[in-house]
Amino acid sequence: MRRPFPSLGQKTAMIGGMLVKGYYHLGYIRPMLPEIDS
Repeated sequence: MRRPFPSLGQKTAMIGGMLVKGYYHLGYIRPMLPEIDS
């Protein structure tokens, strides 16, 4: 029996989604840093 495995497209979509989330977090945090420091 062969187990179904995520296709390359699905893996790329998952990795892409994670990267996008990371960039959003950076975008939210970076502008706040100067305010927190000062």
